[in-house]
Amino acid sequence: MQNKLLEESIQQFMTLPGIGRKTAQRFVLHLLRKSLEDVSNFTETIQRMKENIKFYQVCNNISENDICEICANLNRDHSTVCVVENINDVMAIEATRIPAPSVPTIAATARRCAWWRTFRT
Repeated sequence: MQNKLLEESIQQFMTLPGIGRKTAQRFVLHLLRKSLEDVSNFTETIQRMKENIKFYQVCNNISENDICEICANLNRDHSTVCVVENINDVMAIEATRIPAPSVPTIAATARRCAWWRTFRT
């Protein structure tokens, strides 16, 4: 029989997408081996993320500021919008640094609305 707190911790990790019992148990056991300072830093970072990162209402991107970094960037062409399914797609597109002429092809495959503004060429 497992400790109740250990089981509760495993159950909390299992609420994350793609995390099953084995992975959750590995995470919990890993955290038990870490120093109290390391675990405190981890939990404080998650707490600050939840408190400070919000969905920007204009484009649905995430930001710590009142306006997201993409919309605030004056080097972007704000007359062109790429519609993507979710924030994961925004992050993937941003990581590629695709030039603006390629954006309409990506937008044509989109199914829902989170907006991504393109770079100026």
